[in-house]
Amino acid sequence: MNNGAQLAMIRRIRIYLINQFGFSRTESNGIIILFLVVSLSFILPKVYFNSIKSSATISNQPSLAEWNEDISASIAPKETNPVLAHSNDESEPIKKFQFNPNTATKEALKTLGFSDVISQRILNYRQSGGQFRIKEDLYRIYGIDSAFLQSLESYIDLPVDLVVERPEASVPAKHDLNSATPMALQKIKGIGPVLSERIVKYRDLVGGFHNFDQLKEVYNLPDSIAAKISGRFFIGPGSFSLIDINSDSIRGLAKHPYINYNMAKAIVRYREVHGLYQSVDDLKKIKIISDSTFDKISPYLGPIGTP
Repeated sequence: MNNGAQLAMIRRIRIYLINQFGFSRTESNGIIILFLVVSLSFILPKVYFNSIKSSATISNQPSLAEWNEDISASIAPKETNPVLAHSNDESEPIKKFQFNPNTATKEALKTLGFSDVISQRILNYRQSGGQFRIKEDLYRIYGIDSAFLQSLESYIDLPVDLVVERPEASVPAKHDLNSATPMALQKIKGIGPVLSERIVKYRDLVGGFHNFDQLKEVYNLPDSIAAKISGRFFIGPGSFSLIDINSDSIRGLAKHPYINYNMAKAIVRYREVHGLYQSVDDLKKIKIISDSTFDKISPYLGPIGTP
């Protein structure tokens, strides 16, 4: 490619950069020069090393054979380093028996097959305050033969894993739900100030809880939280307010969540027509009070008395 063609190509590249990326003429020239420098930095080293390699191949053929012999000699098997070996005296008989590396003597370790150096390192580790708690701790000793140690694993008088005894979590004492404060309820995870106030407000409105199923009536109280409450609290006997059907007014009766205005009016009307209630079962004679409603309000009905 002649110089004119090269200049034309560079000019087209410059025009492309200006049109596509909005570079100025100076910026375009700089990018083109940078590209050429980077390209040369990759190409020139390869050309140089290829030329060196070619000349070296031609002039140093005899030395390659010598180099190959040196490599072969370097990877040939060598004698085992006595520091890393498991025994430094092959004539000494090796015996396997149960041992604890925290108490074994140097002679016992050597009889098991540990080298003199490794045996001394185990003793030094113990003397510096180290302790072997599990079998795997022995691998901390520098230079120990892993394969040899695996062959002794069944003889090491240490556990495989460390068992940590955790103290049993103390169970918090239960309290009466009908006397619990909002702060006491907030100790349960998932109950905040708003929900605790809602529980207490509904409890006071109904006159106290007589079973934990009533927690389901609290607005927006999840069943999981109700289960936690039943596990942390109890409901004491007689710890709720009572209704006196022989003296309470229509308005007073209708305040109870289980008694609507029509029921309260019917209770008072029955009392005015038939006289005082002789038994709480007399409420069953009122048609608009169903058996299920009676079962719900009966725990809150006080003893029959005179006004």
